[in-house]
Amino acid sequence: MHDLLWVKDFPRSFLLRADRPASYALVFVHGFGGNANTTWSDVQQLVDTRYFASAFESIDLFFLDYRSARDTIAVSAIRLREFLERVMTFESPSKPPYEKVRLVGHSTGCVVIRQLMLDLAKNTVQSEYRNVLLGSTPLLFSPAHFGFKHNQPALMIAQLSRFAVVAASFWQWAWGRVYADLQPSSPILVELKEQTVITYGRDTSVHALPAALFWGQDENVVYAGEYLIDRRRAAEKGYDHFAVCKPSAASPLPMHWIVNALYL
Repeated sequence: MHDLLWVKDFPRSFLLRADRPASYALVFVHGFGGNANTTWSDVQQLVDTRYFASAFESIDLFFLDYRSARDTIAVSAIRLREFLERVMTFESPSKPPYEKVRLVGHSTGCVVIRQLMLDLAKNTVQSEYRNVLLGSTPLLFSPAHFGFKHNQPALMIAQLSRFAVVAASFWQWAWGRVYADLQPSSPILVELKEQTVITYGRDTSVHALPAALFWGQDENVVYAGEYLIDRRRAAEKGYDHFAVCKPSAASPLPMHWIVNALYL
């Protein structure tokens, strides 16, 4: 069984701690408009069921909550790095850190993960846990690393009136700063892809630069695509951008993807 513990200094972020000593941590990073609870709620419900309990009995699961719409990818990557530093020393600075950490992302969270892994690989940010963090392939559900299919929803509403145009523009400036980063072919996304592929080409031992990608066949929010270095891809009928990361008792396939990823 897993106990719920809140992560200090990271509001609404929490840990499901295994009752057995854990040397393996999963870290979940939600996407645009999501949160640490509802994006992954079905994972949290299933982890201790008889179907999956044995796979997770000695694995801790951390769920980061961050300002996925208000902050840029760069700022969110910094927040993720800070969270991972806390993850590694969660119980006590004297406790041995996790031997393995795997990141699981959805949509915008996937881009945040890829940005941090690239920054660590290029040594543009520092962490004493660099080797551990770069040692595992991330699992990415419907990543937004090729951008959103549409401009921000606020501008769709803005077509209704001139006042709405002003309101939507203010919303974009004040709340939706990540949108500029996630437009197709934005400099952020282009640089992220190019540098990830180049950096991995120079050192193929950095396992966190390729990713395992999983898509719903009915992807309707982001452009589906993979970097040439990415390891595998699944497109499942009946799953869309949101359902693809939400396993349930009736449809547990995404949970099986997570379990299988533990051994990548």
